[in-house]
Amino acid sequence: MAFVGSLLAASLGVVAWWWSFSADTAKMPPSDPAPLARAAPEAVVPSAVALRSELSQQFQPMARDLAALSQTVEQLKARQEQLIRDNETLASQLMASREESERNNGIIFEIKADQM
Repeated sequence: MAFVGSLLAASLGVVAWWWSFSADTAKMPPSDPAPLARAAPEAVVPSAVALRSELSQQFQPMARDLAALSQTVEQLKARQEQLIRDNETLASQLMASREESERNNGIIFEIKADQM
């Protein structure tokens, strides 16, 4: 069950990243690659650092949301396990009650048979 929660969290992270990436590229107008080819590598590095910082800021809320989702999944698993235990307890109590009822019916039948 933990594997499913982890897989779900990882999938949501990848989908969110892909969606934000595709949404950002869809907003960008087509650009001419020539200025980038002519730019010095030093000019490209600050924009990569800025991009990394921006991505980091975007991922922080998603990471918090995924952590909260993971915690919720764990709470649901614990609650489900408790419900299973409660159900087993009720089933055994019902079985004991039925057995007691059958014994009582047998005693009643014997008393009626003795009275006749």
